[in-house]
Amino acid sequence: ISSEPRDVDDDGRDRTEAAAPTQEVESACTAGVYYSVSMLGVARQLANRSLVITSRGSAPLKNGRCSQHRLQSSLCGYPPAFGTVTTAEDKLTHPPRYTGPEKCEMDPEQRAIHAQIVESRSTGAAGPFGPWLANPAVAQPSQELGRVVRYETSFPIRVSELAILVTAARTRCGTEWAIHCREARKAGLTDEIIGHLLAGTATAEHFDDPLDRAVWRFADELTQQCRVSDDVYDELVATTVGTKGAVELVALCGYYTYVAMTLNVFRIPPPKNYL
Repeated sequence: ISSEPRDVDDDGRDRTEAAAPTQEVESACTAGVYYSVSMLGVARQLANRSLVITSRGSAPLKNGRCSQHRLQSSLCGYPPAFGTVTTAEDKLTHPPRYTGPEKCEMDPEQRAIHAQIVESRSTGAAGPFGPWLANPAVAQPSQELGRVVRYETSFPIRVSELAILVTAARTRCGTEWAIHCREARKAGLTDEIIGHLLAGTATAEHFDDPLDRAVWRFADELTQQCRVSDDVYDELVATTVGTKGAVELVALCGYYTYVAMTLNVFRIPPPKNYL
């Protein structure tokens, strides 16, 4: 056993271990990006009718109505399986692994990207952006893709939030759920629907709007199977969003899966105002 004194920071973390997070960040981000890219092949394969999906079903998550605390606790209360933390006890036993470079440590490129993120997001630079900033070449295209799939698609925000919550529940990402549960409410998604999404009890009959129903079926099957059946694909394309919407929805679910991987790996908690 070495008797040399350890170089630790104010939180007791070994500086030598925290000094070079870039490789770990890049590995997690690469996994998320390739997952997103793999999903983007779905539309082309379906167009060729080369996929036939016959099996469905998923292990249900914990049941619960949509009081934010209960919903959030259902996903966040079992670290490290869910990766994220929200309670004081969790933060002591499973602290965040890496939240990104300190602002005083950022180079000009990192500071410029950080400023863009803060200006364009209601959550500021919280969430996955901190770890991504370890490598600006990862952070910049990632934050740009996020802005596009969130705000520049054929879907109303309410419908986008529906798909994001499906993804958050499927990836068991408490932080993504905590943030977007609130955003979904603001956009008009009902507590009943949100509760069913978390519990894994949603069915097509819960959605009166044809677009909501088609998006839920598509996102639910895509995040479970990494592909969708002809029936599910055709239902979405037959709505007002068409084939363009199918491409956008694959990108949306793929991106938020990438976000969830980042949040889970680095144990990023929600912003304080979302707790």
